Amino acid sequence: MMHVYRNEDVDWVVAVSEDDAMDVWCESNGEEREDYPDEKWEQEPDDKVLTIQSDEGSEEKTCAEWVRLNGRGFLCSQNY
Repeated sequence: MMHVYRNEDVDWVVAVSEDDAMDVWCESNGEEREDYPDEKWEQEPDDKVLTIQSDEGSEEKTCAEWVRLNGRGFLCSQNY
């Protein structure tokens, strides 16, 4: 089952596990796992509300809703 995961740098991805979250992040950023040996990912509660800001405005949904809408992959970041 997929969930939203967050890292310490405040990036969010949809993945099936903490390990998979790192894979998703590396795939989406063109990075190598070996370059981030201490990177930690934490599962967000499914009922947590996450607001994502874009050029079109902001959307507020629970993490479970974001999972259903987006599937596995990069979700958002506070860094860009």
